[in-house]
Amino acid sequence: MSVAIEPASPPKAHALEQQVAGLRRLQQDGDHAAALGSAQARLVEFPENRDLLLIAATSLRHLRRVDEAMAILDRLERLQPGFSRLHQERGLCFVQLKDAPGATQALLRAVHINPALTASW
Repeated sequence: MSVAIEPASPPKAHALEQQVAGLRRLQQDGDHAAALGSAQARLVEFPENRDLLLIAATSLRHLRRVDEAMAILDRLERLQPGFSRLHQERGLCFVQLKDAPGATQALLRAVHINPALTASW
C-alpha cells in the first residue's frame, strides 16, 4: 500500500523572503504606497523583521513622510544597531530634511559598518 505524500508548503521564512523581494520590486517601480501598505501588513506578523522595517521606512521617505520614516528607523536601530542600511536610510532622510550634519553623521556611520554602500559615499 502506498501513501500519497503532500508536497510541503514553503517555510514561513522562505515565503517572507519572496514577499520582501516583491516589495523591493514595487519600490524599484516607484510604487512606494503599495510597498508601504504591504510591508505594514506583513509587519503585523513579523514586527521585528529588519527588511520589512527598512522597506517601510524607505517608502515613507519617498512619500515625504520623513518623521514617520525616522520613527521606524529608531525602532529598527533598537533591534539591530549594527545594520548599515538603516544608517544609510537615516542619512537619506536627513538629506531630505536638509540637515547636512545629521546626514553626514548617519552616512559616515553606515560606511564605517559597510564600506560597500555606494549610496552612502
